[in-house]
Amino acid sequence: MPGALLYDMLLADNGSSWYISGAPDDHWNNDRLRELRRVHGSDFEAIDESSLTIDSNSGQARQNKVLNAASFAEGPVAPGEIVSIFGDNIGPAAPSDSGVAASFDGAPAPLLYASSSQINAIVPFDVTDKTSTQAQVTYNGVTVLSLNLPVSGAFPGLFTSDSSGIGQAAALNQDFGLNSVANPADKGTVVMLFATGAGQIQDFAVSVGGQSAEVTFAGNAPGLAGTLQVNARIPDGVAPGAAAVVLTVGGVPSQTAVTLALR
Repeated sequence: MPGALLYDMLLADNGSSWYISGAPDDHWNNDRLRELRRVHGSDFEAIDESSLTIDSNSGQARQNKVLNAASFAEGPVAPGEIVSIFGDNIGPAAPSDSGVAASFDGAPAPLLYASSSQINAIVPFDVTDKTSTQAQVTYNGVTVLSLNLPVSGAFPGLFTSDSSGIGQAAALNQDFGLNSVANPADKGTVVMLFATGAGQIQDFAVSVGGQSAEVTFAGNAPGLAGTLQVNARIPDGVAPGAAAVVLTVGGVPSQTAVTLALR
């Protein structure tokens, strides 16, 4: 008990009868152990430890990772995919690509954004047909990050309106207005979705509200490097409101929890 009072006692996984266990050791003092019988459940104080957890979307949780820049999902990289590379002191404090370079197996990766903690780059098509690749970031000539990554023909991710990878899709309605709760798409009309990570695969499918949607166009988004534009027709049978939308490329689906606003 003196030790418990001095150093505190922690109780975890309280889901059944309480037991005290320890490895057999001659140093155990049975008389002292018997003192623990004086401890009652009411003697413990519940402590909220939620503040100690790390948000999975925080920079700390994403350290030294390469994620799909649209979905922020971790997985293989695909040729031509826009990726977000996260690290510590991997670039300048103020956003700038000055002195920053990224490569995959030595092939330069075009940079779209660079800062001290995040770099957005396009995976070069040199990784096509490979099973893995060595991603490397240098800053002012010094290697600051080096990761071995799996490679896939496709790893699609849909862009969302708030760049979080979840929620409202970054999509345009048939009249080129931004799809939103305030401006939903009508059934039977075409919406324009934007994604990355399709590689060189030309097998596309879209589902809206769990129903197959006709793909009327799929190709490079004009003026947006590394970005795929997919036009799909809203099925007539989809219920109004926020409808889940999924893009599948070569049998590989995009992230879940992305929605379109429908009337």
